[in-house]
Amino acid sequence: MRASSPTKVAVFAAMKPEMRPLVRRLRLAPRFGWGTEAYGGAVPGVPGLTVLAVLTTMGTHAAGRVARRVVSTGDVDRVVVIGVAGGIGARTVIGDLVVPECVVDGSTGRAYEPAPLPGLQAAGILRTGDDLVLHAGELSRLESEGFTALDMETAAIAEASEESGCPWSVVRAVSDRAGIDDVDEAVAHLAKPDGSPDWAALTRFVLTQPRRVPNLVRLGKGLRVAAPASVDALLRVLPQFVEGEAG
Repeated sequence: MRASSPTKVAVFAAMKPEMRPLVRRLRLAPRFGWGTEAYGGAVPGVPGLTVLAVLTTMGTHAAGRVARRVVSTGDVDRVVVIGVAGGIGARTVIGDLVVPECVVDGSTGRAYEPAPLPGLQAAGILRTGDDLVLHAGELSRLESEGFTALDMETAAIAEASEESGCPWSVVRAVSDRAGIDDVDEAVAHLAKPDGSPDWAALTRFVLTQPRRVPNLVRLGKGLRVAAPASVDALLRVLPQFVEGEAG
C-alpha cells in the first residue's frame, strides 16, 4: 500500500475510565453502529491517521466479541489494547507500563505475540483470564515463569485480530498489585462491566466492610494514575503507525 493511504487504528479499552483520557486528548467524536460505546476521529498533527476508540467492557467473552465485530470489517490497519493491569511482584510500581513480549490465555495456555511498539521496550508476559489470581503460591509461580501482569481482555482481542490478519499491540499500565492490594471477588464486583461504579454494591460494601474503605481509595488512585499513563504511551507511538513509517 502507498505511504499516502489512510491508516486506521482501532484502540480497545475494557472500561470507561481507561478510554476517557484518550477520547479527551484526541477530541474524538461519538461513533455509532458498533453495538457499544465508540469514538473516532483524525489524530491532530498526523495527516492520514485516524483512531477508532472502542469500549469492550470487561472479560474475555465481551472483548473477543466486540473485537471481532470491529476487525472483521477489514477497515482496520492496526489494533492496540490500552488500559490497566494487575502487576505481579513486590517490586511492581503503580503506573509502570506493561508492554509484554507475549500474551498468554490463562484458560487455554495459547500464546500470542504482539507487534512491536516503536520506542517502547517489550518485556515479560501478560496473562489474560476471567479468574482472579489471588493465591500467593500461584502468583509466585507466575512470576518465576516470567509473567509480569494480569488482565482480562488482551488475549481475546489478540485472537480476534490474528483471525482477521490484523497486527495488534498492547500497552497497559499497572493500577494495582496482584496479591498485595487486596483485590478480591468482593472488590471486583463493585464495578459494572464498563468500569462505572455499581453504587448499590459499593454502598453495601462500605457499610459491611468499613475497614477496607482506605484500600478502595488507594485502588481508585491507582486507576487514575495508570489509565492516563497507558494513553500517554499510546499517543507517543501513534504517529509512527502511519503507513510507510511503521510496519
